[in-house]
Amino acid sequence: MTQPTPGRRAWQVLAVTSVAMFMALLDVTIVNIAFPDLRRSFPGASLADLSWVLNAYNVVFAAALV
Repeated sequence: MTQPTPGRRAWQVLAVTSVAMFMALLDVTIVNIAFPDLRRSFPGASLADLSWVLNAYNVVFAAALV
């Protein structure tokens, strides 16, 4: 089995990292788009309370990525 060249390996790492970053951005964007639906689902919750939900989700998601 032949070893990949260093230049090719760097491009592979860049491609995987780019796809992972895109998926993370997409996930966070979808959660932020769902914010109005969250607000309608919990009419008694304040905007500050709901922002804590989004912050908690993002922190847990970031920890899961690591």
